[in-house]
Amino acid sequence: MSGQQQQYRNLPAVAAISAAVLALSLGDSLIKALGVSMPLWQLFVLRSLIGLVLLLGIGIATGKAIKQACIPRRPGWTALRSVMLAALWTFYYTAVAKVPLATVSAVAYTSPIFIAVLAVLFKGERLSLIRIAAVLGGFIGVLLVLQPNPATFDPYALLPLLSAILYAGGMILTGTKCAEEDPFCLVVSLVLAFLAVGAGLGIGSLANIGGEGSTFLAQRLLSPWVAVGWVELLAMLGLALSMLVGAMGAAYAYQVGRATTVACFDYLYLVFVVLWGWVFFAERTDFIGIAGIALIVVGGLMTLDRKNGRASD
Repeated sequence: MSGQQQQYRNLPAVAAISAAVLALSLGDSLIKALGVSMPLWQLFVLRSLIGLVLLLGIGIATGKAIKQACIPRRPGWTALRSVMLAALWTFYYTAVAKVPLATVSAVAYTSPIFIAVLAVLFKGERLSLIRIAAVLGGFIGVLLVLQPNPATFDPYALLPLLSAILYAGGMILTGTKCAEEDPFCLVVSLVLAFLAVGAGLGIGSLANIGGEGSTFLAQRLLSPWVAVGWVELLAMLGLALSMLVGAMGAAYAYQVGRATTVACFDYLYLVFVVLWGWVFFAERTDFIGIAGIALIVVGGLMTLDRKNGRASD
């Protein structure tokens, strides 16, 4: 393939991944904005129901055999993957309501570094000097972003770190135990996992665990159902669409473009969330925090396999 042809294929890939991370960053900002008025379990239930309707429409429009596509070949591993990803977003969205969006996103984007470590532990890959440097650099970057101070440190800032570990584990499962699953099936399974988590937390809300006087975490997860109007329903539709655009855009980008190029633009997410944090929530990231984000980005890119352009998964 000529350089010009490769350039042509990379252009739509870059456009797709840019649109994907733009949609996801806007969706996460919307969730942060809704966090003060809607419990997370209710958000999960509403978004999942709308997402299932949209997936049904996509299946009908594309002529996909939905029943066949929704039955996983390895249901146990598929369910575990979905639960891990649903849990990571639960931790992530909890942190978003308490910690600046740029901080949460920067720490969560250490996931490629954890993928490299887990690949060594569970796939027998060799941890080269470059990847060791990437892990150390990413760790230093996290410290710069969090700037832990015993007097002012918010423990909720550690939740996105846990999210990154869960995401890494989920991606290891995706590339090993779930490698032969239909992507449509994986998306349906994930949406159902969100619905199950939301319903489970909703049962807890019936006991008024998240009522007045409870901790922030209980209020965030287990507050009683709040009335929703057209504005909230439109917001849920927007969240469901952002999830689908993000998933489909990323899939298309990595299919038609060179993965190393796409991965570089994947980190635009961090740029977008810094921008949205400033525009919508008046959040500021200082020079040390920006330096930490840069180290995390560099560390993540260093974990890429330079031979085939794929992340170490």
